[in-house]
Amino acid sequence: MLSEDLAIKDPWVMGKRTYDIAVNYAYTGITENTSPSKEYKEKGYAKCKAQIALAGYRLADWLKEVLNAEPDTVTWAN
Repeated sequence: MLSEDLAIKDPWVMGKRTYDIAVNYAYTGITENTSPSKEYKEKGYAKCKAQIALAGYRLADWLKEVLNAEPDTVTWAN
């Protein structure tokens, strides 16, 4: 659910959720060296759209946080 995913702020948890999506959706229902079914593609497309939307919301939240912060309080990842 989008609201639950947006509440997650820990990058490790975000990564685990993304890994779970890959294992449970991307790697399930497909056979090596065959073309994916129409159903598989449709489910994958829907999952991709949801993940892209989630990434956009997370980016917007991060930009709001950074742009509204005092310059000395912003920490940048190396």
